Amino acid sequence: MAKNNAKNTLTRFRKKRGRKPAVRPERVVEHADYVLKVVTSQEDRIAWDKLESAKTEAEAEAAFVRAQPFYRDVLKDRLTAILRWVREGKFPKYDLERKKRHLADSIAGDVLLSPRRSRDICYEERKRPASEKVGMILRREFYIECTCGYRGPADRGACARCGTTKPSPELLFEMTIEDTVAKPDPLKQRHVQKPRREDWQGPEVPGGSLE
Repeated sequence: MAKNNAKNTLTRFRKKRGRKPAVRPERVVEHADYVLKVVTSQEDRIAWDKLESAKTEAEAEAAFVRAQPFYRDVLKDRLTAILRWVREGKFPKYDLERKKRHLADSIAGDVLLSPRRSRDICYEERKRPASEKVGMILRREFYIECTCGYRGPADRGACARCGTTKPSPELLFEMTIEDTVAKPDPLKQRHVQKPRREDWQGPEVPGGSLE
């Protein structure tokens, strides 16, 4: 029994075996939301009838040739995934709002995921409790004291009461000193640091690259 318990203790927290996911679920959802914004902003410039009947990537590209250049390039980068979505043929036929979401969720994984798997990941990730999701900082502020009498967190870098962003001469001097100390002396950096292994690695793969 002692041997069995020891063995269980050692293996209890071992990572599960199996293939690692091609792309993190939260990244798939992020890219789906991004593509949805692109498609929504250009919905009147996309020839949906041409897109739904496309047989080749060239025909699919022709469906959004009227889109603004930047958004057209975003969609062109996902032509292969878009054509796979068209060939799957499971998109809503008449409800444009549902069709846009269906398209965005289907191609969020680009070529790394099938349209169906990409949609499933989006669905599963969105229904996860907020407490289990990785948070993102949307805003950072710092504590200030203003001549108007306000003391507390800044409001986008300004006083929350009077709105000023002007520092006092004393504070400006302190900021200048801190900035000078923080900057390294270029004359003292006479050697080049050896690059790390991570510096030679390329960007993350799409899904990833959809980043």
